[in-house]
Amino acid sequence: MLKRLEQFVKPFITSLGRREPKENAHIYISGLLSDMKRKSVESIAYCYDQHRRALQRFIGFAQCDHQPLQQEVARQVGNELGEDDGAIVFGPSGYKKCGNDSVGVQRQWLGQLGKVDNGQVGVYIGYASCKEYVLTVPQVRIMLYVLLRQACNRRCPGWAIRFVKRKSKRRELARFHHYKQHSLLTPLRVKERK
Repeated sequence: MLKRLEQFVKPFITSLGRREPKENAHIYISGLLSDMKRKSVESIAYCYDQHRRALQRFIGFAQCDHQPLQQEVARQVGNELGEDDGAIVFGPSGYKKCGNDSVGVQRQWLGQLGKVDNGQVGVYIGYASCKEYVLTVPQVRIMLYVLLRQACNRRCPGWAIRFVKRKSKRRELARFHHYKQHSLLTPLRVKERK
């Protein structure tokens, strides 16, 4: 890994704890930034002479607390772009999905298509100041499902996800993220885009 990239990644992977997840994170990020044609987990593992199962487990099943990562992003954005006129901007975006195998897929308004269809809705949180603007937290609008799923036993056959099939309102998510993750970005003014 390039020294500059290694320095950039360092604050984000310190929260991973043990040595193996840190190494897997380095390998995966290096693979994503490489010039390989196919950047699947399997091809990245083979490119760096690693066992594919270890990298697949790290990406798919490893338990990782995302809050330290989001707090580090917020800290860096606050240090680099924080201004008196700064604003956190919340914006939803919908993605069409076929079938219902992904969590949170349901018939709902998808802004990109301009109609109601099967899909997932993401709430994106950005920060804008007179210096620059940046996307800080992409968040699929299924947060309650994911939290409940993580809380219940992994061997549980998905009942928790079906149990909480209530829609989480976009404003609720915006408020949650504003108070929970973005307390480091000060001073702030919130602007909601409908």
